[in-house]
Amino acid sequence: MECQDLRQEATRQRRCDGWWKSARTSQGGERLGRVIPWRLAIFGLCLSLVVAGCRQASQPVAPSPSPLEELGRLPGLRRSTHPQLSEELARIEEEGGTPEQLTVPLPPREDNAASALVALFPKERVEFLVAQTSDWLRVAPDRLQKEELQAAKSLLQSFQTQRATCRAALLRPKCVFPIRFTAGFGADLSFVDQCVLAVQIEHLAAALAISEGNLDAAVDALNVALRLCGVLSRTKHPLLRWQAASLRRQTLDCLPTLVSHPEITRDALGQIADTLQKELAIWPSDAETWIGARALGMHAYELVRIGRLYDVLTEREIKQLRQSYDLEELVRTTQEHADQDEFYYLTQMREIIKHSQKPYCERAGELEKLQAAWEHKSHDDETVVACRVLLPEVPTGQKTQAEDLANVCAWLVALRAAREDIQSWDTVNPLTGRPFIVEVQDDTVYVSGIGTDIGLHGAIGVPRRPPPKGSQPKREQT
Repeated sequence: MECQDLRQEATRQRRCDGWWKSARTSQGGERLGRVIPWRLAIFGLCLSLVVAGCRQASQPVAPSPSPLEELGRLPGLRRSTHPQLSEELARIEEEGGTPEQLTVPLPPREDNAASALVALFPKERVEFLVAQTSDWLRVAPDRLQKEELQAAKSLLQSFQTQRATCRAALLRPKCVFPIRFTAGFGADLSFVDQCVLAVQIEHLAAALAISEGNLDAAVDALNVALRLCGVLSRTKHPLLRWQAASLRRQTLDCLPTLVSHPEITRDALGQIADTLQKELAIWPSDAETWIGARALGMHAYELVRIGRLYDVLTEREIKQLRQSYDLEELVRTTQEHADQDEFYYLTQMREIIKHSQKPYCERAGELEKLQAAWEHKSHDDETVVACRVLLPEVPTGQKTQAEDLANVCAWLVALRAAREDIQSWDTVNPLTGRPFIVEVQDDTVYVSGIGTDIGLHGAIGVPRRPPPKGSQPKREQT
């Protein structure tokens, strides 16, 4: 998608030490799989400032904020004489949504799963290891030569300590990642690659275990991968939420090989279903993501106020805007109209956050109306940043969240139906607003009506594993 290409290109071209490298892909997108919208590391504000901010971001308590983080206190917004904008700021502060308020202290290390997850692998090697593991995942184990298969197993064996550490960390009561919202889009999110690698290793472990018929080990690996996606998604940072959606999609795409194995058991299907059900029970609200996105947008307007519009734009956006504006003049124009622009942005985000509290199928129509309004105002000098830069990515982000949830719900329905844990098939798809379609053919349960491209031709198939004759299946809610 255009949004994904923008962010990937921007990350590759504007990367500094410590910046998140999530847009680093092979062949333009295989690492990310789906779409990771929003502004991927698009800062050029005084390279030394950014590097300083990035190095401090991973510390539990920064000894002194960098100039980039000083902008997170919203000095320009607080000096504004725009009365409605000041009222909007007061409202956001009351709900705890400013960059400062979202930059929360970290729990004690022994209670915080993130303290282990952000340091599983050597930082200087994590990028190489992500690429190396990705290469192994592109080829099914049964297509590897003997020496290649042994090399893959040796690679996996070298990660046994990290895998054990990860499992122990997931037992801790809290998981708070070191996210400095006060640094805006320039925050150091390099730790995300640690989580990406941890999930990919579990995918590799599952693939190798399935090839050897060790289905218990494969189930364990995929359950851990799903739990890692869950902790990553339960943050308010949009980039982490969408990275988690991408990783979760990759994990779900591992399930068909597992469940189609002739020796798959009813208990194995139940273990995966239990993990999915637990994740759904603590599924993060979409509104929380947009509260975090709004805080990043507020930081971006601080850059606009000091004449750093370029640091809020990707390379492609610069090219697009150059077709309509003299960019030097646009910098001055956006500075002049920053208050009006930000007020419009915040009022629109207020609507987005409100609508995000409803299922996607109920909010989609309202989002379309908002998008039409943004397109109509996209050439107004007073709303250039809001309507040409920040708000256009909202629809893609909303759809990404909705598809993520629909995929998980569909797989849970399929697994429960295959086990005959439920007696009715009227579970409503939150993406479409209609029940999933459940059919049984040739002793296989098929779930369609998902609204995404998951599964074969948009349908998930799981072989039936009913309870033993004479036993009563549990009645479980999906």
